Amino acid sequence: MLKLTGKKLIALEILIILLGASMQALAILVFVVKAKIPVGGMMGIALIGNHFISLPIGLTIIGLNIPLFLIGYKTIGKKFLWRTILAIVASSVFIDVLGPIIPAFSGDILLCAIFGGVFSGIGVGLIFYGGATSGGTDIISKLLKRKYGWSYGASGLYMNGAIVLCGALVYRSVEGALYALILQYITSTVIDSVLQGFDMSTGAFIITKEPEKVADALMKDLGRGVTTIDAVGSYTQEKKWMLLCAVRQSETMPLKRIVAEADPEAFVMLTHVQEVLGKGFKEHVM
Repeated sequence: MLKLTGKKLIALEILIILLGASMQALAILVFVVKAKIPVGGMMGIALIGNHFISLPIGLTIIGLNIPLFLIGYKTIGKKFLWRTILAIVASSVFIDVLGPIIPAFSGDILLCAIFGGVFSGIGVGLIFYGGATSGGTDIISKLLKRKYGWSYGASGLYMNGAIVLCGALVYRSVEGALYALILQYITSTVIDSVLQGFDMSTGAFIITKEPEKVADALMKDLGRGVTTIDAVGSYTQEKKWMLLCAVRQSETMPLKRIVAEADPEAFVMLTHVQEVLGKGFKEHVM
């Protein structure tokens, strides 16, 4: 990301989030709605509501997320809450405003699933890149994890799976659920590409002279555990500390910002992590 600060950085983040929101809206309007492909999250619930009583999709998404924002205020964190609100409100407004204008693709449903996944992946990837979260079921998953210790990934998978299944029943289409799997797979793959190849998790190695300040900021704002290791610079023989931290792909950009604010002199290495087992990630296989 460009080395911008202050108002220029905020403006760039806003532009990235708005672009991502518009791409996500196009995916829904052009490829998903007419093809009746069920999707997960608050978007999926809004589409079901629209099918039954023609509720405005965007307005419904905002309405469903408002109580989640109020409940999960501390879970999201003050610093990133406004970005998530911007992403959700922008995509919802785009959907309702552009809905009557943008023509839907009327071709093969497989093409709808493929290109819907591509556009959605680009959109969500840009939203993550801009430092926002997708809200909705992500907030619920974090709350369940904090209160009951439920696996973040598993609870999100079950909730979104249930919403997709309900959508398939509403549309009376088993094929729709299968196409939804294709769409979701492509979306996830494209998100990884947008985020420069990061998989579901990223390992961070942070060499710093301010270990407590950086670690406290990461634990407070991201809610991730941090391990501190003593280190010595081979050339300068100067004593430093190395912090180890694992985060999800959507938390990569926030991690960079947190470290930069806590210690601008820190040396940061980010590496692709194929799998993370333990608290906050996947359970150990016994």
